Amino acid sequence: MKKGFLTYSLSSAFFDMAANLMRSFGLVFFYIKSGDNIYVAIGAYALSTCFSLVFLYSFAKFIGKIGTMNALLISRITFLLATIPVLVLNESNYLQVLLIWSFLYGIAKAMYFIPQHYMIINMTDKLKRGNSIGMLMAISALIGIFSPFVAGFISSNYGNVGYAIMIAIAFIMSAILMQEIPNMKFSYTGEIKDSLNLKNIKRELRYSIFIQLQSQDGFWQVNIFKIFQNSFIELGVITTLVNLIGAMFNMILGKWLDKHDRLQALRITGFMQGSGWLMRLLVNTPLGVLVSDSYMQLSTRALSESATVFTYDLLSVRGNEVLLDEKIVAREIVLNFTWIMVAILSLVLFYFFGMGSVFILAIVANLGIVIF
Repeated sequence: MKKGFLTYSLSSAFFDMAANLMRSFGLVFFYIKSGDNIYVAIGAYALSTCFSLVFLYSFAKFIGKIGTMNALLISRITFLLATIPVLVLNESNYLQVLLIWSFLYGIAKAMYFIPQHYMIINMTDKLKRGNSIGMLMAISALIGIFSPFVAGFISSNYGNVGYAIMIAIAFIMSAILMQEIPNMKFSYTGEIKDSLNLKNIKRELRYSIFIQLQSQDGFWQVNIFKIFQNSFIELGVITTLVNLIGAMFNMILGKWLDKHDRLQALRITGFMQGSGWLMRLLVNTPLGVLVSDSYMQLSTRALSESATVFTYDLLSVRGNEVLLDEKIVAREIVLNFTWIMVAILSLVLFYFFGMGSVFILAIVANLGIVIF
C-alpha cells in the first residue's frame, strides 16, 4: 500500500456512499414518478451505461493526458451535476429528466472507472492487495453505515430535493479529499484487440461477465420497496441494519485473501452469492428481507472483494507488451456492453415470467462463477 492510498480510501468512501444512494433511492424515485414502471427505473441505468460505452474509448486519451486524480475529480463533479435533474423530477417530466440524468451519469462513469482501476492497481502491492482492498471497502462500509437510514428519513420527509442535496454533500466531500491523491498519467494508444487476445484478460472477463449477469440489485430494490409498502424510512432502516451486520467483514476477508488462493475464494463467494439470491427468491415478508439481506450483505462484500483482487491481479500481470491502461479500457468496453445486454435480457424475463425469473438468472450466473 503506497502513499495516498488511505486518503483515496476516504474519498472513495464518500463517493461510494453517494453512488450507492443514487443507485438505490434514485432508482426508486424513477420507479415512483413513472407510475411504478420498472422498465423506466431499470432503463435509466441501462441508458446511462449506453452513454458511458459511447464515451469510454474517446475519453481514454484525455484521461491519460490530464492524469488519474484530475479525471476522478471531473467524474465527481459530473456525478454532482447529475443530481440537479432529480431536484425537478415529477410525474410529468420523468422521461426528460431520465434522459438528462442518464447522459450526465454516463459521462461521470466513463470518467471514473478507468482512472480508478489504474490508480488502485499502481497503489497496491500484489502480495498485500487483499488487505489493501479490504481496508478500502471497510472504510467505505463504516462511513456509509447509517446513510441509508438518513436518506430514507430525508426522502420520506423532504422528497427528491432532500435526497439530491444529501448526495451532493457526499460528492463534495469526496472531491475535497481528492486533492491529496497522486496524479498518474499514461499514454493511451487506442489498442483494444491485442488486450482482448491476452489469456489473462480472457480469463478475467469470463468471471466478470458472470458477475454482471448476477447483478440484479435494481430489481431487488424495487421488490423490497413494494414489500415495505412504499416506505422510504423502512427501506433505509433495513439497509442500515444490513450494513451494520457486514461492516467489519471486508478487513477480515482481505487478510484471508492474501494467504489463500484467490480463484478458490472467488468460487466460494460465488456460491454464497447464489444461495443469497435463492433466499431472496423465496422471501416476501419484512423479516425475510432482513434475514436474506443480512446474509446477502456478507456474500456481496465477499464476492466484490474477491473479484476485485482477482481482477487487479490479472490486469497487472507482467510479461506482455500490452499496457495496463489498454487492458483496463478494453475490459470496461466489454463489461459496459455486457451490462446493457443483461439489462435487456432481465427486462424481457420480467415481462414474460415476473420478478422471480430475474432472481433465477442471478442464481444461474453465480453457478457459472463456481463451475467455470
